[in-house]
Amino acid sequence: MSKNEITPDLVEKVAFLARIKLQPAEVQRYTEDLKGVFNWLEQLNEVNFDDVELEDNVPTLLREDAITDGNKLEDIVHNAPQQNFGMFSVPKVVE
Repeated sequence: MSKNEITPDLVEKVAFLARIKLQPAEVQRYTEDLKGVFNWLEQLNEVNFDDVELEDNVPTLLREDAITDGNKLEDIVHNAPQQNFGMFSVPKVVE
């Protein structure tokens, strides 16, 4: 998509899909803003990276991926209208 394809109609369509209500002045402002973003992206496409070496010495900080309940199970279940055995209790909806 190029900046020339950004129209007020497109902005209104995207706003509608995102469930955002825009005033006419906002539509015009966002149209110009998006054109500026696409202009910047087009400028990035012109940058020559042929002589740039990738850095492989960037440290990555990883954490252990562990599933927890946040240690707040009692607080969470306390808010439930009904509870059994430390869990939410809801009415049966499928026979």
